[in-house]
Amino acid sequence: MKYRPITTLSVDESGMASILITLISMIVIGLIVIGFTQIALHEQHAALNKVLSSQALYAAESGVNDAQHIIDANIQANTPIPAKTSCNSDSNYPTTPTLNAQYNVRYTCLLVDPQPLSLVYSTISTDQAKIIQVQSLNTNGNYNIQNLVISWENTILPSSSSNFSCNNGYSPSTPSFPPNNNWNCSAGVLRMDIVPFNFNASNPAASDKVIYLYPTVGSGSNSYGKVDYTSINTGSVVAGQCDSSNTAVAMPNMCNIVITNLNSDADGGYFLRMEAIYSDQALTITAPTGQSSIQCTSSSASCGFYNLINDQVLVDSTGQAQDVLKRIQARVPINPLDSNIVPDEAVQSTNSICKKFFVTANGSVSDVPSPPQC
Repeated sequence: MKYRPITTLSVDESGMASILITLISMIVIGLIVIGFTQIALHEQHAALNKVLSSQALYAAESGVNDAQHIIDANIQANTPIPAKTSCNSDSNYPTTPTLNAQYNVRYTCLLVDPQPLSLVYSTISTDQAKIIQVQSLNTNGNYNIQNLVISWENTILPSSSSNFSCNNGYSPSTPSFPPNNNWNCSAGVLRMDIVPFNFNASNPAASDKVIYLYPTVGSGSNSYGKVDYTSINTGSVVAGQCDSSNTAVAMPNMCNIVITNLNSDADGGYFLRMEAIYSDQALTITAPTGQSSIQCTSSSASCGFYNLINDQVLVDSTGQAQDVLKRIQARVPINPLDSNIVPDEAVQSTNSICKKFFVTANGSVSDVPSPPQC
């Protein structure tokens, strides 16, 4: 009987560890490469989107500039400014919307509203007063503004405050406002001169009013102060109510006040001279058609506001760069007094000034020889 010799195989597994380490290393390196590739692609897409976004914005601004040239031409020709209510081409606005056909850069929609539902000013300055023309026409061609909503707030809002605050100890019964360095409010004061179109030149004090709009903490969202135009005395300090949670269309800013009982007369328009005190203010003015419109939170068109004419034109432009869209709105001033051509005063002084001249009935000007009060 023969026996087969038993063969013993020697298994050496030392190479398997190297293979596993190599595979794991390759997987890890592959994941790292994929991660870096994704980051690079993301940065590339972000850079491209930034470029396209800028191009779309420039295209939208080009639409505003084209509309402004046509508006200026109509003003120079003393012709009415036409409205453009559709994105389609319009013979009144013969523009060239395509800026770069190769890269599809153009403005796709241009709308023009010469009778907006609000007047918006990004800055009412402490250095230069702004003259605003407030006028409206109804469908019968009659003037009809009886109430105005004045909404204002600081152009630079404090980031540390979630709501309006005012801690300077001032009240409207105080004879004078506190010094600038003692002012501790989230909004400033507005000086407002109201001059009707048909003002009484022989007795301007009978129709012209100068009031100061003072910010106070409001009683809640969409609260507002109120003043009667017919009974307010010139020089009065009127308290507006301020709250950061306002949602009403007529109250886009923190502080709000409603001026009631404006005269709806034959010349039914007003010049407003607005000047900020303490800090520059953003301002919005609307003319509600009724009491319910003041606190309305729906769209401007459905709330009920009068269209305002002869002060601003609202231009709405949408720009496109490939698949990126940018939409902007701009207010084009058409009130000739809005160009700061009217100085606030000829001379400023912290002391009294003696005026050593007088004007006679025939228009001649003469020096007054050493009046006693000088």
